[in-house]
Amino acid sequence: MSKHNKLPTSAQDPTEVFEILAKLGEGSYGSVYKALDKRDGKIVAIKVLEIENEDTTELQREINILKDCHSEFIVAYKGTFEKDGHIWIVMEYCAGGSICDLMAICERTLQEDQIAVVVKQALMGLEYLHSQYKIHRDIKAGNILLTADGDCKLADFGVSAELTNTMAKRKTVIGTPYWMAPEVLQSTEYDGKADIWSLAITSIEMAVGEPPHSNVHPMRAIFLIPNSPPPALPDPSQWSADFNDFLRVCLKKDPTGRPTASDLLKTHPFVLKAGKKSIIAALVDECMPAIDEYRENEAKDIEEQSNSSGTSGPDSTLVKVKPNIAANSGTMLSANNSSTMVYSNDGTMVANKGADGSEPDDDDYGTMVVQDPKTAPKGAQQPSYMNHFRDEEKKNNFATMKSKNDPNGGDFVHFFRTGKKLEVSPDQSLVELQNMLIVLNKAYDEESNALERFYDQRKKELLDLIKQKKAADARK
Repeated sequence: MSKHNKLPTSAQDPTEVFEILAKLGEGSYGSVYKALDKRDGKIVAIKVLEIENEDTTELQREINILKDCHSEFIVAYKGTFEKDGHIWIVMEYCAGGSICDLMAICERTLQEDQIAVVVKQALMGLEYLHSQYKIHRDIKAGNILLTADGDCKLADFGVSAELTNTMAKRKTVIGTPYWMAPEVLQSTEYDGKADIWSLAITSIEMAVGEPPHSNVHPMRAIFLIPNSPPPALPDPSQWSADFNDFLRVCLKKDPTGRPTASDLLKTHPFVLKAGKKSIIAALVDECMPAIDEYRENEAKDIEEQSNSSGTSGPDSTLVKVKPNIAANSGTMLSANNSSTMVYSNDGTMVANKGADGSEPDDDDYGTMVVQDPKTAPKGAQQPSYMNHFRDEEKKNNFATMKSKNDPNGGDFVHFFRTGKKLEVSPDQSLVELQNMLIVLNKAYDEESNALERFYDQRKKELLDLIKQKKAADARK
């Protein structure tokens, strides 16, 4: 019996339960579809994962966490199905996608009253999670999803941790660097207050478009965050005293001085004065035309790439997409990523071994290995965290931001390869300069990734030839 048979899947055939309406995205872990649940007539988002011959321990863990979460502030899990070596994970459909997607596609940041509403609802989700002895560990704008009604829901539990019923501390380095609390990066004990730090960083992200330290490499950020003063808004005078104070109390480097989610909901004026969710509903309504257009174009690009490469996938082997329905209205994630339900080693970072060489806890899964200098092997190769951050960049839709300063209209500029100059001036606005920084960062990643892909392909060709030669020699 294969390992994936242990997953708690429904006995029903998912193609009989759901009518696929549109393909919303695809990534290295599978494809996401917008679908109609024939049982109740509701729209859902379905992630289809190919897991044949794969160990599904981490997927099982994530499903267990999702099954146990029952809060209006957390994306609802609706079941798991299996068909032809694929797992179908059915989730609540969130029309507006993530806040990160919205900001990138619509080239905007959020206003303070919008940020306050998001923060309040996120705190309600965290209050629930922490009461259930769970830490999210990856709060960021890309993991807060929006509905057409203005609901803000926490998503992506690929790196969440279930704690004991005593709210035990944890000692793993896991999350996304720019949003991570100092105590997490230092591998010291931490609890749910690490999520409070991350939410405050997310608030800055919503206000200015990027988290603090985003202009430096992730590895450098890992060292900068614990050793730098707590971050603040670039121009505090442009924001209210309540917002600045919210960041001040949440970004205390000593977690014992940070408030809990419940404390903030009960006492902090920035949260208490937050408006109604209709503020977010209006934002989603305003942005949906641009989001619809973007997703429809992305869906066409995916289809064209699939046709040109001659590859087949779930569209041809598992599901039939209903014709003449555009891939619009959003979902849990955007068209080029696999953000919300991430399968297997996607727990951003992990402290793999302690100074004593001890192995991590069973659920300390991830892609970055932070080894103690005393136990790290000599001549270590490029750290595996690079694979994760390459995937993270695919998941981050800032890569598609169209800036007035970007001569290619949002496409990657190969500054190094072409020797192109960075065309900026002191006369440009802060938002324009920040947008150009985003373009520059993404261009760097795209060029480095392209170089890596080139050499990976050459290496594969060489290894294939070596394998053929060895097989031929063995037959002689």
